[in-house]
Amino acid sequence: MTSRFYNESKDVPVSFDFLGFTFKPRKCARADGQRFWGFRQSISMKSQKRILGVIKKLALHKWITKTIQFLTNALAPKIRGWINYYRKFRLSELHPLFRALNKRIARWIRNKYRLKTYGHSYVLMKRIIASYPNTFVHWEYGFRR
Repeated sequence: MTSRFYNESKDVPVSFDFLGFTFKPRKCARADGQRFWGFRQSISMKSQKRILGVIKKLALHKWITKTIQFLTNALAPKIRGWINYYRKFRLSELHPLFRALNKRIARWIRNKYRLKTYGHSYVLMKRIIASYPNTFVHWEYGFRR
């Protein structure tokens, strides 16, 4: 394999983590459409795991006595902080995080309204998204699946 970023000596790292980002070679495109290799950053796996741990630790599915407005107010500062910090470089890399959060919200809906399956809770969540697309901060940025 011949590439500018091929590491034969194994002494020099091809990627590194810094301040929650992983810097590594990625395909980039210029304004004229020409593609090239660039050394770009995105959210690191370590940061993703930490954020997923925070989402899991919140145990939203147990907040069945709370309203959706309470959930929105409780989650908004965290979600806004994650988006503001990581959005400048590859916002699309946050999809797995917000997919997991949406799964937790659907689980909350299932428990709150005593629905039989997750399918029913996703249908209800889609209705909420259609009616109130700005309920959660990440929905405003298009993370609705």
